[in-house]
Amino acid sequence: MLGLLIITSCEKAEIHKSLVTTNDEVQAREDDCVDDCDDCPVNDCCCSIQLLSLGSTTLGFCGTSGPCVSTMTCGLSGLPFCPDINGFVETISLIGQSSTVLFCVPQNSQFGIISATGAPVVRLTCQIGQTSPQFVTIQLNTPPAKPYWSTDSDCLLTSCF
Repeated sequence: MLGLLIITSCEKAEIHKSLVTTNDEVQAREDDCVDDCDDCPVNDCCCSIQLLSLGSTTLGFCGTSGPCVSTMTCGLSGLPFCPDINGFVETISLIGQSSTVLFCVPQNSQFGIISATGAPVVRLTCQIGQTSPQFVTIQLNTPPAKPYWSTDSDCLLTSCF
């Protein structure tokens, strides 16, 4: 039984690795914590956020996973149709138009963008490595912008606000 579990885990890792490393569209900067989707836990969604507007912005995320999550706790609540989000803050900086940063989100969970400098327009996906990924374009309002998102088992994004 243990041997079957190990083999299945390795197969899932290899499938995850092959799916996420074939997408040339997203290239993370060298200083990002998630350089490629292999840095995400095996069952997590590999997501990216791209700055579409001019300038730069710093975003705080709550509910993400992966190597960049800080020890600073976060919590988002108060919207009537959205579940509460708990976790730790992950800070992402986008410097220059078209800059893209990868991050990880568990499947079937929620995450939120808890801050932004300026009012940037960004493009978001949690289907890196999938054929015909879903992209969502949003404009973040002046802080405190708090858009909530849910992922499903296919890493599709659903807005919750």
